[in-house]
Amino acid sequence: MAKVKAVARRFSKIAIVCGLACSIGLNWAFLQAIAWANMVTVYSRDVSLAVAISKTFDGKHPCMLCKSIAEGKRTEKKSKETNEVKKLEFPCAINFSLSGSIARYSPILFEPSLGSILPHGPPAPPPRIAG
Repeated sequence: MAKVKAVARRFSKIAIVCGLACSIGLNWAFLQAIAWANMVTVYSRDVSLAVAISKTFDGKHPCMLCKSIAEGKRTEKKSKETNEVKKLEFPCAINFSLSGSIARYSPILFEPSLGSILPHGPPAPPPRIAG
């Protein structure tokens, strides 16, 4: 039983870390790192390692994964921008205004006779919790 709880606790921590990482965009950085490593590996087959690294990071030779990551980032930013612009409308409050002086409105006063409306009063001794 304790082992199951430990596994569940570890899984929940990993899920929280992954969720936070995705919320700040680390998923794109992780995918980009994989794409760069793959590009260096592929380019180094034909040329030296130094040339392969410079080819990877010059921006002139993007791979398909780099292009899809850039497109994913772009569409994510567009969707965030469209979701942030929301206009709150309160149709009932548009035509609301106080006409006249505030002194015209009388305050509501407490009347002691309202207590007699209740069918019964509170119980004399407070109820006890059975225990």
